[in-house]
Amino acid sequence: YALGIGVSTTEPHGLKFLYENDENFSVLPTFGVLPALSGLEALITGNVPGLDFDLSSVLHGEQYIEILKPYPTDGCLYQTFTITDVLDKGSGMVLILDVESCDKHEDVVCRNQCTIFVRGKGGFNGPRTSEHAIPVRASPANTDRKPDKSLQYTTSADQAALYRLSGDLNPMHVDPNFAAIGGFSKPILHGLCTYGIAVRHVLEAYCDSDPRLVRSVKARFSKPVYPGETVVTDMWLEEGDGNVVLFRCKVLETGEECLSGGWIKLNKLTNKL
Repeated sequence: YALGIGVSTTEPHGLKFLYENDENFSVLPTFGVLPALSGLEALITGNVPGLDFDLSSVLHGEQYIEILKPYPTDGCLYQTFTITDVLDKGSGMVLILDVESCDKHEDVVCRNQCTIFVRGKGGFNGPRTSEHAIPVRASPANTDRKPDKSLQYTTSADQAALYRLSGDLNPMHVDPNFAAIGGFSKPILHGLCTYGIAVRHVLEAYCDSDPRLVRSVKARFSKPVYPGETVVTDMWLEEGDGNVVLFRCKVLETGEECLSGGWIKLNKLTNKL
């Protein structure tokens, strides 16, 4: 997983995320999105009664994760999967999915909320909004305030092929024919890969790459990234709350925003400036 979101042995803190014998061997905060995929797989493969749609019509809209207990470096996690709300957006249906991951002691390790958009399944006269949805926050990107920090990472041509080995096997990210059915010119990078890259940038910029400092993360997937493109993460320390970092990601080559409304709640900051 760490390799899939761009961690490298050439980085000062790279080995602690890549080498199991490193004295500070650690798990990246966004690793917790992976256990939630087990529930998503059941959803999109027709194993949930009453829901029937094609995988090519599914888009990941938003992602939230909250870390309640430090991740173990080995062991098992057990997931509880809940469809919290079903929304009617007219052109499509939005599913809000909550996934709780517990360890063998039944302690909650992390919670995920996934927002899934299904094209062509709207128009059933359902609600358009949900009180259960965890909101994104507007960044200062469209104001005169320049980013407090900005980092970038150039993805490889095989970034999506590598990331999918962590369990996100949607063929949209590797099969050109399937990507074309979804309306893309070629396979796109997983939104959760971009999400992981962004959080890694915030870790580097504000936390001295200490994953224990991340409490929760939320972001919206606004545009696709194609493998080989460069992801730029712009960051702002939220005024009035020194433990929240607002962020957005854009593609350097096109200038298009690919992750929007992002925010990270930190337990504390080690590198504010």
